[in-house]
Amino acid sequence: VDVNDASLSGKFTDTKYNLGIDVDVFVHKMNIKGSHYLTAKPVKAKLDLAIDNQRKIYRFTGGRLMLPQLPLSVNGLVEVKKVGIYSDIEVKGSELTIQSFLAQLPANYAQQLTDYSSKGNFNFLMNIKGLTTDSLSPKVTVAAGIDHAQIISEEYGATLDDVSLTANYTNGDAHSLAGSLLTITNLKAKLNDKLLQARLSVKDFSKPYLQMDLQADLDLEELRRFLPPSVVEEAKGSMSANIQVHGLIADLKNGSAMSNGAASGSIKLNGVHVKTKGYPLDLEDINAVLTLKGGVLQVDDFSGKVANVAVKLNGAVDNFLAFISKTDPAFQAHFKITAPYVNLQEFLALTQGEKKDTLGLFSISPTLNLSIDATLGALDFDKFSGKNLKANFTVKDQVARAEYFSVNTMDGIVEGKFSIDAADNKFIYIVLIFEGYHIFSFTWLLPWKSPVGQPGPMQERAFLFEVKPEGLTEYSP
Repeated sequence: VDVNDASLSGKFTDTKYNLGIDVDVFVHKMNIKGSHYLTAKPVKAKLDLAIDNQRKIYRFTGGRLMLPQLPLSVNGLVEVKKVGIYSDIEVKGSELTIQSFLAQLPANYAQQLTDYSSKGNFNFLMNIKGLTTDSLSPKVTVAAGIDHAQIISEEYGATLDDVSLTANYTNGDAHSLAGSLLTITNLKAKLNDKLLQARLSVKDFSKPYLQMDLQADLDLEELRRFLPPSVVEEAKGSMSANIQVHGLIADLKNGSAMSNGAASGSIKLNGVHVKTKGYPLDLEDINAVLTLKGGVLQVDDFSGKVANVAVKLNGAVDNFLAFISKTDPAFQAHFKITAPYVNLQEFLALTQGEKKDTLGLFSISPTLNLSIDATLGALDFDKFSGKNLKANFTVKDQVARAEYFSVNTMDGIVEGKFSIDAADNKFIYIVLIFEGYHIFSFTWLLPWKSPVGQPGPMQERAFLFEVKPEGLTEYSP
């Protein structure tokens, strides 16, 4: 610290006297627990100090602390006691700018905000009161507010308007990290004239625990501007959300809290189109009501196009939070689906995240666990085509099967069941009933891929079946 100018004035006695202090300093660096504050900045301080040497009380009034573009008023007293130092101090800032406040943050914090700028005013009031010793800390309370501010994403060209909030902090009755509580209420903002409201609290700063409620009507195209373009390539439509999140912040970051159901609420989608990079299942004109509870995502009244297939569905993703937090790699879901047309082979290939030329091989992700009750107007699967298909499909452990299906094909109705094993021992097993009396069973070993990439030999077995009242029974010819 360089002292550029300093002056003291007042009346002095042996035990009591008053000082007028006016100091102009240049702070090169102030280090607090590894973070650098006020790096290369001028600081001015002016206050009236009443000193009582006999009682060791130092009272200051009319204090003004001038940081760069950040004027603060400081009043209070400090008393030196036998067991420590007692303080009762008030620091107040009124009609301050957000940018001037952020400019005082350490570089390691400010660097995280370089892509954002802000406009608007805020104010705060901090009180420090109590005894400071090796084992005790004073009571600290902070009240702050922001009104009609604006936050701008420079990188993505998006703006939050009319940002306002009320914040309060206390270190609790125990004056400790564990007793600390931060609450933010009346948080409001507008994104393209769509209202966003939230409130949150963080308690126990030794192990911070977050509780947050969010209500928002959002334009997805505007929301996408706040997200890295490497994640979401395109987003359109509107979303209404009512979301609650709770859990230890450390667990929320690593995903373990999310997998245990730390989030709940509902989302309504209207005319949504989403295209993400690295995942080909584009969503077009999606309307749906999504409800999240206990880690399960319930999907109701879903309609739109998935991978260019028009579908309607209801159902649930049973491990949604665990899946998106990557604590469970499997995707477990059950749906009731109706669609005018599906190419099943393309759908199975798309579940891997990319299309591949399998030379006739079936490929199913080992992490896919699905149960689908389907009604399809038309279905293509390799060289098979059919209409009016009804079936219950399951996909698990790289095996896709239907315990029962019926489909119009070959100028008749075919009923039956099938199984497609895409694991190490790849095969197809099919049982067919044609027009109620032609019954066959076939097992194909799928062509293996030779080192030069050509299909290998195919084996086939055929057995006759007979129909009995209790169902299908195989017999040896």
